[in-house]
Amino acid sequence: MDRVEKALHAVDLSGRGLEVGPSYNPLVPKSSGHRIETVDHAHAEELVAKYTAMGLSEEHIARIEPVDHLWAGGSLLDVVPDHGSYDYILASHFIEHTVDLVRFLKDCEVLLRDGGRLSLVVPDKRFCFDRFQPLSTVGDVIDAYHAKNTFHTAGPLVDHQAYACTSGGALIWSADHRAPVELQFPNLEGAAEAARNGLAQQAYFDTHRWKFTPTSFELLIDDLAVMGLHSFGVVESLPTEGFEFFVTLGNGTPRSEPRKRVTTLQVIEDELAQTASDEPSPGTGAEIRRQADVLREQNARLEQDNVRLEQEITELRASTSWRLTAPLRSVVTRLRGHRAG
Repeated sequence: MDRVEKALHAVDLSGRGLEVGPSYNPLVPKSSGHRIETVDHAHAEELVAKYTAMGLSEEHIARIEPVDHLWAGGSLLDVVPDHGSYDYILASHFIEHTVDLVRFLKDCEVLLRDGGRLSLVVPDKRFCFDRFQPLSTVGDVIDAYHAKNTFHTAGPLVDHQAYACTSGGALIWSADHRAPVELQFPNLEGAAEAARNGLAQQAYFDTHRWKFTPTSFELLIDDLAVMGLHSFGVVESLPTEGFEFFVTLGNGTPRSEPRKRVTTLQVIEDELAQTASDEPSPGTGAEIRRQADVLREQNARLEQDNVRLEQEITELRASTSWRLTAPLRSVVTRLRGHRAG
């Protein structure tokens, strides 16, 4: 499957859909004939001007379609009036930009009918400029929910200037990519201005507010559901390909079997050990566990060998030949003692 097929794999396109932030790369173009509406931060004409100025190709510019709902921040419910009427919502590389992740999930709950699907395409922080950023935690997400900010605060804006990187000059890469990693702003260029912008809370400045691996994202969704902050369950999760992974959530879908959280956290450790541009170091959790398994296997083999040798010695000492040669061994022992004296 290609990326679009993966994003739509668990979605029934025969219903009514809403795509959030498609810009120049919609998953379901209106030209496809499906009943799809779009939400974006600007009208099509403005998007064309913006991305033309950024140097995008004519092919990409041609994919920009009319926008149905303008959204400049706050609740999605304020700009999309038909609540409970959508069969699916699509958001590719959007959820990591949200100021308030819980509010976005709650808004999607209200817009979707019961059983509707929320399909997300999410960057894997290991294979993009977020590599050095820490994973987002459930506490981070809850703080943002209760802060009720309209725009990104100073912290995440400064973090981008402090930790954003490239690998071989690229902003995104795949797991098998091997190239030197460099910071984009090695001397914190722009960090002070980013802090001022965040503190002012006067305008939206874009950044990746949230950072995930596939397992850390699923754990976060589960944890937020356990805390009663949304009613989504994971319907399908497809692994990272390139620098992105694919998750489809169901509105009102029962949660899967409860996770053993410590085991899940250890899986996340293993994921983080698979850093792009580097081989896993001998000190990573995955490598230490692998070496421990090897040592346990070697120890088990040695114990088996020891038991076998002890059994052979016991059998030898009980044998007739051992008893018949006892006098000879006694003489040899005395002669050795005599020579030593």
